[in-house]
Amino acid sequence: MKNIIRFSASVAPKLNCLLRLKRTIIDGYQESLPYNDMQYGSAVHKFISTMHETKGDFSAATLGAKRIFSKPCEIRKGKKHLTEIHLLKTCFDYWEHYQKTDDFDILIDKDGKPLVECSFSNTIWSDEHNEIRFEGVIDKVGKFKNGCYGVGDYKITSAWSQQDYFEQYLLSTQLRFYLYNLKLSAKNNPDSLLAKICEYPIGYFIDGIFISKDGAIFKRSDVIVPSDQEDKEFASLVSSKILPTLLRFVTWPEYNERDGIASGACCELKYPCEYLYVCSACDDIARKHVLNNSFIQKPYEPLTHSKD
Repeated sequence: MKNIIRFSASVAPKLNCLLRLKRTIIDGYQESLPYNDMQYGSAVHKFISTMHETKGDFSAATLGAKRIFSKPCEIRKGKKHLTEIHLLKTCFDYWEHYQKTDDFDILIDKDGKPLVECSFSNTIWSDEHNEIRFEGVIDKVGKFKNGCYGVGDYKITSAWSQQDYFEQYLLSTQLRFYLYNLKLSAKNNPDSLLAKICEYPIGYFIDGIFISKDGAIFKRSDVIVPSDQEDKEFASLVSSKILPTLLRFVTWPEYNERDGIASGACCELKYPCEYLYVCSACDDIARKHVLNNSFIQKPYEPLTHSKD
């Protein structure tokens, strides 16, 4: 049986620290409890996708959202206001907003299923013993009325400046990664609906759900349509940057250097690296002890990571 290395857009920021990336996608470490704001976001995603899949069954969508949100979690500082009542108000308000104002039609596949929560798994490299796959789940694929095809991603955030928030996605690794894999899947399935879509320009955008203690505001980013040259540039970066990094885990499975100290990855993020207290322990024995007592281990599987 081959060893499968799975890479997703959510771990792309970890590329600037190989040890952080390895612990996540190779060793399968993850925090034992998710934070409540992350769980809140997953619940909102579940509500919206279920509404599309069931053609507006509020009961099923509400049940799905509540099931996710009721799981054990850790309350992040400043996020105590994210209660179930707050969650359901956000969900209901979003759906009302969507029905009244949205000009983005989600596509329907040949089986009559809406293209929401669209998963992909593309083999990028393999040999006799190992295989590298790009995997992920796209929130929605559709077409603007009298406009282009597009890939949309929901972001639930407490950011106060909508413009500043959207600017950080102008060169979004995640959304370009989605487009790259969408087109790769289309190439591998030439008779599919995706293949027909990929004959035309495809854009990407963020549907922002800006939450506060008082409720939520809904705002869509500009739609960005990468040029053919930009598509080629991203494909080149996959070959020159991402793939060689992942191949290091094939040739050096015991990698254990704290390279984030040199790259600045240990302290560059909004929230500290999840392995900060592991790497700051005094020696390898102590680090192993902190790691085993602070995290759980399970295979890294992007297609099921956020499923309930």
